[in-house]
Amino acid sequence: MTTPFLQRVAQDLHRTYGGRFDRLTIVLPNKRTHLFLDEHIAALSEGPIWAPRYATIRELFAELSPLTVADPIVAVCLLYPVFRQELQKDGPYDEDLDHFFSWGQVLLRDFEDVDNNMVNVQALFANMNDLDRLTSNGFLTDEQEEAIRQFFKTFSKDDRSQMQRQFRTLWSRLADIYETFQQALAGQGLAYEGMMKRRVVEQLQQTEETPALWQGRQFAIVGFNALSESEGRLFRLLKQRAPVRFYWDDDPADKDHETVYRHVRDNISRFGQDLPAGAEDPSQGHCPDDVSQRAGGPAITLVSAPSDSAQSRYAGQWLQRRTQGERAAIVLCDEHLLLPVLHALPPVEGLNVTMGFPLQQTPVYALLHAILNVQASYTPKKDGKGTATGRNIPQQGVVSLLQHPYTPLLAPGLVGGWLQKIRTERLQYIPTEFFQDCPLLQQLLSPQEDITQLLETIDKALHQLALHYGRRAESGAALHGEALFTAHRIINQLRTVQRSVDQPIPAGTLTRLLQQIVRTATIPFHGEPIADVQVLGLLETRNLHFDRILVLSANEGNLPKDTFASSFIPYTLRAPYGLSTREQSCDLYAYYFRRLIQGGRSVDILYSTSTEGMNRGERSRFLTQMLASGQPLTMRALHSPLKTRGLTFLPPEGLAKSDDVMQALRNRYDASQEGARFLSPTALNTYLVCPLQFGLRYAAGLKEPDKPLDDEVENDEFGRIFHEALRILYSAPALGIGRTLQAEDIQRVADNKTAVGEAVDRAFHSVYFHDPQAKDGLPYTKRKYSGAQVLSREVLVRYVVRQLEADATRWPLTVEAVEDDSNAVTLPVPGQNFSVRLGGVIDRIDTITIKEGVSMHRIVDYKTSTSMHPAKDLDALFHPHNTSNHIFQTFYYADIYTTLHPDGPPLAPALSYVKFANTDSDKPCVSLGKERVDDFAAQQKEAFHKRLLQTIAEIFDRTRPFATAAPEVIADKQNGACKYCPFTALCPRH
Repeated sequence: MTTPFLQRVAQDLHRTYGGRFDRLTIVLPNKRTHLFLDEHIAALSEGPIWAPRYATIRELFAELSPLTVADPIVAVCLLYPVFRQELQKDGPYDEDLDHFFSWGQVLLRDFEDVDNNMVNVQALFANMNDLDRLTSNGFLTDEQEEAIRQFFKTFSKDDRSQMQRQFRTLWSRLADIYETFQQALAGQGLAYEGMMKRRVVEQLQQTEETPALWQGRQFAIVGFNALSESEGRLFRLLKQRAPVRFYWDDDPADKDHETVYRHVRDNISRFGQDLPAGAEDPSQGHCPDDVSQRAGGPAITLVSAPSDSAQSRYAGQWLQRRTQGERAAIVLCDEHLLLPVLHALPPVEGLNVTMGFPLQQTPVYALLHAILNVQASYTPKKDGKGTATGRNIPQQGVVSLLQHPYTPLLAPGLVGGWLQKIRTERLQYIPTEFFQDCPLLQQLLSPQEDITQLLETIDKALHQLALHYGRRAESGAALHGEALFTAHRIINQLRTVQRSVDQPIPAGTLTRLLQQIVRTATIPFHGEPIADVQVLGLLETRNLHFDRILVLSANEGNLPKDTFASSFIPYTLRAPYGLSTREQSCDLYAYYFRRLIQGGRSVDILYSTSTEGMNRGERSRFLTQMLASGQPLTMRALHSPLKTRGLTFLPPEGLAKSDDVMQALRNRYDASQEGARFLSPTALNTYLVCPLQFGLRYAAGLKEPDKPLDDEVENDEFGRIFHEALRILYSAPALGIGRTLQAEDIQRVADNKTAVGEAVDRAFHSVYFHDPQAKDGLPYTKRKYSGAQVLSREVLVRYVVRQLEADATRWPLTVEAVEDDSNAVTLPVPGQNFSVRLGGVIDRIDTITIKEGVSMHRIVDYKTSTSMHPAKDLDALFHPHNTSNHIFQTFYYADIYTTLHPDGPPLAPALSYVKFANTDSDKPCVSLGKERVDDFAAQQKEAFHKRLLQTIAEIFDRTRPFATAAPEVIADKQNGACKYCPFTALCPRH
């Protein structure tokens, strides 16, 4: 059995110091490692002992520095004035902090890298004009000199491209920016981490005295891999001036993996290796020091999985096979698998999650983001004279905030009413007085120039939410509470940022800062850090030992992680100057991956073969190398039992007419039921085309999701506004219901653009903005139209004028009714013991003159659509592939009207297509094939009514399920019912 690295370190420390660790400081790569090392030290001790002091290398630097490491956000904000001042020396520089911020992050990372590796700044950032001097002084290596020549070759004096000129200007100023920025930070007692490390090393190198903090202390350096130049120099100085032992986790037998272990072996050659070649395990006796001497090595299984969910399910099954007492690790190369894996794991004692829950995936982040988006989106509010009187909030941001699940907790009982009012009245811009019933929300939504005040208000909201969840005991309340507390700490961090900079931070920049902080913020899970089962990332496995190991999502891009960020320093200069590179990052991942799997007995490694989204389905290069090396491996493949394109709840035959479905239908349409609805022509047309869509919409009661609020006028709204405008005009004294109109009467109104415009405006406010004053014909307040609404209004005015001009050609004209909803009949349902009501709103009933002395009594349906819908015969109206639904609708109304008025004059069903009004295509009434239907009762009523009753009987026949549309309907991509159907996800055909 292999003795774990940390256990071997503990054995040597115990033997070296005799169990007396009161003066020993152990320096580790991270804080987690010390818990496991403490466990091994305690196991070797027979009684109570003083535990050693533990420190990370950052803490070792920090205790020798008078400077405090600045928050990275604060550092970027302090870098901005320095950057701006230096670039203004070469001309105007107008970018504000909001635009500079992302640049500043890149530049700060470069400065960190430069200082961590003790690079000669003046040489690296030398001006292009100093190339000759730079490469002739003899202090550069041949490799550095060649790299510099290759880099500067692309920036010759003859090349004057704008991008290269800008880069040359910036490059020539970087050294000055670096120096001035460090002075500005030091003046406030601050530093970024690389700057602090560099200054500590430079100060130690200037004297041969041992720092007071090191005197009388002993040190152990444990488990490091690649060291930056500043870290390497500190360790060298530490070795010269204090007792120190170095422990490197190396496998000397792995000579074929030089690139993987080269950093550790370089460290051994520089500092030595104090880990003995053999260590004693009290329970096992003498044990070899390296994994490769163990017979057989770990049992490794490579598993290809078709999806992330398959990997998560595998993790649950894998954990159930664990033997009690075995230490197991589930290593997530992709942190997005955390939640699926936790849901898939069975209940287990001793489970610890190291990674933490990303705050970005909680409702708290969405709430903060919504608030700051509102703060950044105000528009001026002006009076009728154009004078600014305040500021309005665009409704998109308000609706997003009101729809957040936390907002009803801040404004109990108010949010639903606000949303209904915004939707009903189509409010595009909302004054802050709108929220006066909730002072806290009104304060959050009010424009605040003082960001400090805004942060305090946000903190009040977080406090109120925390109190709510603190009183709850249901599952999930604790997670909400932890997320709110983490957000509270972030708000305090932003307050610190605001106090640390000389100028106010705009709300847009504040949003970026919030996103930057939240992107890496996590909510820690409470658990036992040294539990037997660990869920963690690859970097958290450093120096740890596990018996059973499961690695998930070991795909290229995840393993190794491509984390190398943008940089102002070109790649050709990074390697020669000793700066970090992608290759170095890859070597680190390779080392940690190899040490992890070689320490286990059983290792399962899964990778996804899915190519959805950005996934390439490519396994990690490390796995390919393992296969190419001939290492004994077992290969497996998981297969998904289901391959579906959507979520289907219905069987192939469609929606069965169960008792519940039939009762829902009867509740909706039974004429004896209070509040029963008409069986409308729209519903009947839906049934004829797709019975399933009818069943889901009218029987199951499924609704389409609310459309996003915008300033567009939808087609159905456009048509209703048009109808209402004509109702207003024909009801007005200038025309009048029941009056016989001559051509000049109608044309006079058509020519009066003011009157037409006023009618359209009133209709617009009544239908679109739901203004009750406009609907009732009372004085109303006109709202300002958006650009899209102005265009719709102008088209509506033109359509109304066109319809009036077409009407003027059919004089004398008598309009008997407009938008008439008084026509309804009750019909018994064949085969059932109840009746249904047929009815609706008839657009117009009139009498026109089609030629001298010949009149026609009509029922008219206006249509604002672009195309006319002919039909060759009555069967076409009831065919599943019915494209003549307009004719069906006007026949439906004609059937009702002639039933109510059997002794009236012959009735002609008519369609008025506004776009074809007053053209050769404009017919006075409907035709079926070549037959003009000018007397519906005599020509079509009997046959139509019979087919209508048959259709109604089918709807309520419980032996006929609501089936999917006919194949020819589904195949029609242009006119088929499936094109805009909201229920395709539930349809067995899709």
